[in-house]
Amino acid sequence: MNKLLVLVIFACLPLLVISSCSDDKTSSGMDSNSVVHEKKARKNYEAYVDKYPDLIAQWNSYKGRKSKKSWGKWHYKKHGKKEGRTVPRGSTTTTTTTSSCNVYEAYVDKYPDLLALWNSYKGRKSKSSWGKWHYKKRGKKKEGRTLPSCDSSGDSDDGWPSGDYSYLYQKNAHAFGGRTVRWASRTINVSGVSNSNLVSAVRRWPGFGFNFGPTDGIKFMGYSTTYPGACGWAQTMWRSNGEIAYCTIYINYSINYMNCKNEGHTMTHEVGHCLGMQGHSSDGGLMDPTAAGSSEITSPVQNFFNLLYALPPGTDITPRFSSQKSRARKKDQYDPDGKELIRGPIMFNWEEQ
Repeated sequence: MNKLLVLVIFACLPLLVISSCSDDKTSSGMDSNSVVHEKKARKNYEAYVDKYPDLIAQWNSYKGRKSKKSWGKWHYKKHGKKEGRTVPRGSTTTTTTTSSCNVYEAYVDKYPDLLALWNSYKGRKSKSSWGKWHYKKRGKKKEGRTLPSCDSSGDSDDGWPSGDYSYLYQKNAHAFGGRTVRWASRTINVSGVSNSNLVSAVRRWPGFGFNFGPTDGIKFMGYSTTYPGACGWAQTMWRSNGEIAYCTIYINYSINYMNCKNEGHTMTHEVGHCLGMQGHSSDGGLMDPTAAGSSEITSPVQNFFNLLYALPPGTDITPRFSSQKSRARKKDQYDPDGKELIRGPIMFNWEEQ
């Protein structure tokens, strides 16, 4: 009899447990419908635009019909993901910042290529430690980068990255109706260069990485006599969204018998044009129009490239000027899908007279 009673109790025990867990409750006492609310917060593309000062600037100059949310989503999928940017999740409430400033974190955030490197970093250093390491190892002396100030993180009060926009216009954006022309990233393919001296000449540019071998990107076409007075020349082709598609370089066949410094100097100069300088400097350095200039990559030129690559391709920089009288564009060829190919001017490095 006792054995039968024990068996009946054990048989009924699961039913008691199930019954106690009913009434729409999980075993943890949580409402079963609440599982729906535990899903990961959706990506917030408005907050994505607000997160990056250069995107705010580009959005403010945008003349299309997309909402900020739609534009942000388009930019992230088309450009931002490749640039190493991230999309915040959750509501559009503005995040508060602490009163303390970490200048090396701001240093990483200031440069899109560094932010992309950091996002792909698999080590154990914090962003601050990694930023400090990069700045002291490479950024300061080798690449000419600067630390941002704590209060602005390197950006002006209106959300634009700080820099000389007049210089940027004269040496780049003037060629595309006031919009920036640059590669999608600071890592660029190079073909046709196998000579070790020329490889070293290409690699002289600080802040850029070069992959030698692929057929796209910067193309060294060889030697030519088409322009007898030029040590070398380069021509850039870019898409209508401002991204450079490819760039060709020639060196004069008779360079060794001309008033040119050498092939390496000429190659470095022409690569500078391929990286985005659609003009020449006048500071006695490498990017001066003739071979009379030194081989130095001067601070104005380095600062020019830092500002250019802090802005997305195709950024309209004309809002940075109080007067746009001399910068009125003939026709805005910009197309976010980049369907058209635009031929840039031929840029020369002339022999010294």
